[in-house]
Amino acid sequence: MGRNVKAQGAFEFVLLVAIAFTILIVFVASTRSEFSELSSREERFLLEDVSYMVHNELNLAADMLDGYYREFTLPVLLENGDSYNISIQSNTIIAISENYDYAIGVVAVSGDLIKGINYINKSGGVVNLNQ
Repeated sequence: MGRNVKAQGAFEFVLLVAIAFTILIVFVASTRSEFSELSSREERFLLEDVSYMVHNELNLAADMLDGYYREFTLPVLLENGDSYNISIQSNTIIAISENYDYAIGVVAVSGDLIKGINYINKSGGVVNLNQ
């Protein structure tokens, strides 16, 4: 009878460890999912920030008189280290990252955006990028 009690105690111990391990796995999986969602949300906000920075620079130049000149820098990567592409097509800023696309309308612009230093000026009523 002593042997059965020990076997039952060992079985209960293994069962409790299995239950605890299952709870741990569920907790880690849900935490990872939350972290992934937060990271993805951060990527979207950073992509929008870069787009709005360009948008504001172009609107500022459009509101200025001819002869306006300014330099601004586009980051090579988003602040979280993700890569992205940004361009202006048909008066729309289009920013694309691995998980998101973002588009915002903008004034008519001549020229293209580049990552790094961009030169913006206004001449003859036209906003020029890197020209």
